[in-house]
Amino acid sequence: MYGAILGDLAGFPCENHPVDLTDRNLPLIRMPEEENENTFSDKTVLTTALEEGLLCFERRMPEILAGKRDNTGKRDNNRDNSRREENKNEEKRSEKNDREESRSEEGDRSEKKAQDPVRPGSGGAAGLFEEILSEELTTAFRRFGTAYPLAGYTMDTSIWLFREGTAPGTQAEAGPAARVSPIAWMFQDDLYMMRHMARLQASLTNRSKETVRAADAAACLVFLALHGCTKDYMAAFMGKEFGYRIPEEEAMRGEVLSGGRSPDPGLCVRAALTAFLYGTDFEDVLRRAVSMGGSCADIAAIAGAAAEAFFGMPEEWKETCRQSLPDDLRAAADTFAERMEFRGRRRETDPAARKRWENALIRASERHPAAVQGNEELEGVIAQMLEKRDQQSLLLALEMLRRRMQQKGRVLVPLLGVRRAEAGENAGMESEGNTVGNSEGNTDGNERKEEGQRQ
Repeated sequence: MYGAILGDLAGFPCENHPVDLTDRNLPLIRMPEEENENTFSDKTVLTTALEEGLLCFERRMPEILAGKRDNTGKRDNNRDNSRREENKNEEKRSEKNDREESRSEEGDRSEKKAQDPVRPGSGGAAGLFEEILSEELTTAFRRFGTAYPLAGYTMDTSIWLFREGTAPGTQAEAGPAARVSPIAWMFQDDLYMMRHMARLQASLTNRSKETVRAADAAACLVFLALHGCTKDYMAAFMGKEFGYRIPEEEAMRGEVLSGGRSPDPGLCVRAALTAFLYGTDFEDVLRRAVSMGGSCADIAAIAGAAAEAFFGMPEEWKETCRQSLPDDLRAAADTFAERMEFRGRRRETDPAARKRWENALIRASERHPAAVQGNEELEGVIAQMLEKRDQQSLLLALEMLRRRMQQKGRVLVPLLGVRRAEAGENAGMESEGNTVGNSEGNTDGNERKEEGQRQ
């Protein structure tokens, strides 16, 4: 979609030059003054490349379901054997690196292993899925990247793009997080799968754990915004899942500026999250993100992607974005946007597609317990229901309550944080099994019983 691209267009001219664009009288997007002048960076190039690769991958889904085969109709065993050998060598190198890191770093070993980058083609049930996605994304990255060699790639990314067969970089960078938003749109029906693919696309060009983790976090932010979660819910989720704490906006800006020209990718995601949470609409989010300073193209790309998913993008901004792109990048962005709009329209007519989308967060709690669990998440969903007051939010809240009660057998009703004016003045009471009671209901029942006895 266009949010990340527009964020890059706004942030690239101001990168590493602190400016304050929170005043809406100041222009946000600078149009090129010369015919060949670039107003975008590698974030735009690789975001559109990612969109192109995802569409090519989607077209190969029948091939994936049938099993990938060569031209003779048989699996390429030599290729499979060589891939397995490469994976074994990669596993050995990774284990060696883990042992070295464990001597200097504290922390739970199992938690550290869970944060390791995804290794494409690692086998298992999703091996073929990952293999084809990796092929298509690699092809698209290199095709678009080599077409724009002066877009401002990092050294590691440049080497990977222009030297085929080069291993992914290891220097932490925010680029994979800035370009990840199409993953959240393509895999919007499954949070677990979306996070897996976000880590995979990042690991193609950079195996740094900080880089892969930042891409995961940025994708989650866009995913939650796309599903209409409240900002309180998103802040709680990002804090619990990634340890991100949101300071005051000025404090965040100072932290970004002190990070230098190449800040930690996690810092870029936190800055984007701060701009998004404080922003009141799409334009306000972008202005706050660019005003963070530092690597503001990365920050604005992440924040712009989340703002588009949450607020939507005005048509005039979308047209400005399109007109700023060369023909090939514009065509890739338009095709991907049309495909996502088609999927949105299909949800309106296809009950099965609608149900998959509505239950995306619920299913994630079953497949990946750390994603959505416990009373904090239930509190966020109920707050969303009270804010939106629509049938979808009500059904989602009821379904999460039902599943929670079946799994744990106990739940506090009402949950902490639910507004008393909306939830009633009765104190929460503990319910077991599939029954939810409240003092008001019990009082009504007793009054009816006494009235019957008098009659």
